[in-house]
Amino acid sequence: MADTSFLDLAWSSPVDEDEALRRIGGDKEVLVDVIGAFLETYVESMNDIQRAVRSGGEDLSFTVHRFKGALAQLAAHPALDAARKLEDAAVSRPGDIESRFAVLRFETDRLAPALRRLASRLS
Repeated sequence: MADTSFLDLAWSSPVDEDEALRRIGGDKEVLVDVIGAFLETYVESMNDIQRAVRSGGEDLSFTVHRFKGALAQLAAHPALDAARKLEDAAVSRPGDIESRFAVLRFETDRLAPALRRLASRLS
């Protein structure tokens, strides 16, 4: 499978709002709470991932894996795909780690404002 280009990513929605709501059981208040929890912790999670990338430590795969759960719950498919590719690189393609991290950073930078807008609309 070919990697997604930055241009392709720029045209995709950072979050599937309908799917995110379905994953939460249709409860808008709960989704707003889940979004709030993500927004409070994602910077720290990305910093943890960045430290693992820089150190080349074995914990990169584990750190990314934890973050993927939050992304999946929010139906943040572009960021989730980027996280999967980074996790894969940590295991089998170490030369790709820096570029895959850059894509994940790009996607989380797009995701956060989209989630803020979604939470505002649902509140």
